[in-house]
Amino acid sequence: MFLNNISIVEFVTNEKTQIIESKKSQNEYGTICCLAKQNSQSDWLVIKSENKSAVAFKWANAKIVPCNHDEAVAHSFLPTQEYLTIPIKVNGDFSTEPSRTRISCDEETMLAVASCAEIIASLFENILLSGKDEIGLVSIISALSIDPISSLRGQRVNDLINKDFLKVVSKSVNSYLKQQGKESIAIQPKWLSDEDIKCIIENSNVLIIGNIEEKTMPGITLLLLRIGLKEYAIDNILKVCKKTIMSSKTRLNLLNTIASDTVFGLSNERVQLMQQAKLFESNQGILSFKEISPDTGFSSDFVEKILGNIEDSTKINFVLRKIGFSEKQIAPIMATTTAAKVLSEANYFKKSFSKTVIKKWRSVEKNVAALLETLEETLKVEDVSAQNLGYDIKVWNKDGTEQYYEVKSVNSLGDTISITNNEYSTANEYGERYYLAIAQQNTNNIAVCFICNPIQNINLTKRVVRWEWIANAYDGVVIEGILES
Repeated sequence: MFLNNISIVEFVTNEKTQIIESKKSQNEYGTICCLAKQNSQSDWLVIKSENKSAVAFKWANAKIVPCNHDEAVAHSFLPTQEYLTIPIKVNGDFSTEPSRTRISCDEETMLAVASCAEIIASLFENILLSGKDEIGLVSIISALSIDPISSLRGQRVNDLINKDFLKVVSKSVNSYLKQQGKESIAIQPKWLSDEDIKCIIENSNVLIIGNIEEKTMPGITLLLLRIGLKEYAIDNILKVCKKTIMSSKTRLNLLNTIASDTVFGLSNERVQLMQQAKLFESNQGILSFKEISPDTGFSSDFVEKILGNIEDSTKINFVLRKIGFSEKQIAPIMATTTAAKVLSEANYFKKSFSKTVIKKWRSVEKNVAALLETLEETLKVEDVSAQNLGYDIKVWNKDGTEQYYEVKSVNSLGDTISITNNEYSTANEYGERYYLAIAQQNTNNIAVCFICNPIQNINLTKRVVRWEWIANAYDGVVIEGILES
């Protein structure tokens, strides 16, 4: 297809003879080359540059389609064994090794690759300007990618092609950005509505590419990710929300996304932005935290929306507290979810206890730690019993909170327990985040009584032994299970 004056090629081997016939015609993009074999036919769109370089796309129903892997090769007028990541063919005056099956990555080859890249750039720029990809180029070139180990194994022509093609795509995007009069470009988060995207673009210097462009230029968001663009940042959306009221769907999705991200913490900067953003519905309207008076709660409609749309109400409550909302303001959300949450966790405890996590050969501390690991909210559990910290187990939760468990082993639940002065001081310091796990474990069974904030919730008497604190009675949530071998 890259040979101008040859229309029929005959391949003769010991086993068979194959004839390939080439017929060419022109369209608005370049040359349509029809390759006919004995039992098959394929069409290719061939676009050439002035210096003999060319790019060929497989063509079907007036659109570019991906070619097969064994067809995606570089040609130095005849095919080589240099396979490409992107499902197209390229041709150029590449330097080849004596066998003509491999291409040397010298200066002459790099010039030929650059020439092929300009062909892609010209096509892509026209698509961006028109806002329509009528031939399906974008989805094809979105397969471009940089091999991270190319610098270790040595560059091949495929690496040069991917690098140069992505470079011209990036250049075309930057040129288009300037033409649109914007300062930056980003990708639309999936949860951000199209209407709100239009609002953001109108009220900022950012150009956001997403669902609307994907309909007319399929593959554009993936291609932009390939050149290193990122989703429009949450903090930038919060800044827009200071002056603009987004749709209810976007505001709930924004809260949900932020709550999910709390596993990585919640920065002071983001808290300040959330305090100023118009995200919250009260009976006075859609307001920011700073605009809602301490005596004003959320509207019942807003509470209902949160409970119906938010994935994890515990994390939302954590976020709302960090913003500065009072327990009174958060109470309607907490009250609706707490009972169901406790029941669900208790059932989960029992299921895990009886089937998988508890082993009779492990210590009580190890079994309690294994139990805590099964909780949906748990991110990480660490046994620190050897460090004399005033607790045996530390738990990191996905909402960013931490809890501390002191394990006490007893022969029977109800037996007297004691805590050391160090444990007492630590429990007093951590308050609601500190738990006693009073465990009864024998050959076949285990039961654990969990007591939150024991300093406040059980009666302790100071006894001079080594300054221990003792409790003759206690009450908490008891979980029972069967030990497995």
